[in-house]
Amino acid sequence: MTNGSRYCNYTCLHQYRRNNCQIIVIVCVQVVPEPIDHRVAEKIRELVQNNTIEPGVIKSHIGEFVRTICATQPHPSNKRFYPSDKTIRNHVYKARTDKLQEEQSNLAS
Repeated sequence: MTNGSRYCNYTCLHQYRRNNCQIIVIVCVQVVPEPIDHRVAEKIRELVQNNTIEPGVIKSHIGEFVRTICATQPHPSNKRFYPSDKTIRNHVYKARTDKLQEEQSNLAS
């Protein structure tokens, strides 16, 4: 469930019976997304400049890049270094938009 902000709220409801009594357990977890590492964002921008825009291809390049920049390898679930496809697509969109604006400003001058 999302509440319209950058926070994601997940609620798990567990019900079970014990000694003829119904017990309900509600667990609430709030996940705050961490921004990706600035070096990974710059790598995505660099790949887009070289016309690489497919999330799967970018993800494999990022995996190799992270292995070269980190002495201790972060866990693959660490979204700071291994962003989701959606995050990659968002960064690709931003980089392509910036690239187009830069090209248009170069043509205008």
